[in-house]
Amino acid sequence: MPPAMVDGELRDRHAELDEEGYRLLENLLAGYAIKTVSLEYGGFGPLFEGRESLQALLRQLTRLREMLAGTGRSVIKFRNTRDRYT
Repeated sequence: MPPAMVDGELRDRHAELDEEGYRLLENLLAGYAIKTVSLEYGGFGPLFEGRESLQALLRQLTRLREMLAGTGRSVIKFRNTRDRYT
């Protein structure tokens, strides 16, 4: 699911990364000194229905960890923001 314009701003839809997204990240990691990668998946309310799969989250985290390990970078921490709102 591609980003969308919301109130005149380009917004991520917090959907599962697809192959195009992974290729874009690989190109960015190869070309820039990126220090932080944030995975934003899912959320709360009707806007995010269908985007709460634990399996999808684990697939993405595993793939990102593998990608970052190949660049000498590491995954430093995981924060579950859901805990802040429940």
